[in-house]
Amino acid sequence: MIIMTSKVLTIGELASLSGLSVYTLRYYEAEGILNPAARASNGHRRYRPEDVRWLEFVLRLKLTDMPLADSRCAQRRLYA
Repeated sequence: MIIMTSKVLTIGELASLSGLSVYTLRYYEAEGILNPAARASNGHRRYRPEDVRWLEFVLRLKLTDMPLADSRCAQRRLYA
C-alpha cells in the first residue's frame, strides 16, 4: 500500500513509493492505464489520492498476471 504524506505527489515521489520507474508511470498514462495526471502551474504532474488508489489496484491486477490492456479496459468502464 502506498502511504501518501501530502495531498498530492510528484511523479518522482509516486515512483519511489510504488516501486515503479518514472518512465513506467508515464507509459501507463500514455497507454490510458492511468488517467492523465493533474498538472501544477509549472507543468509537472501531480497525482491525487484517487490516482494513487487506481495505481494500487492496477498493481494488484498485475499480481494476478492480468494483461495491462485489460486494466485499461477496466479503467475505461469505471471512469467513462
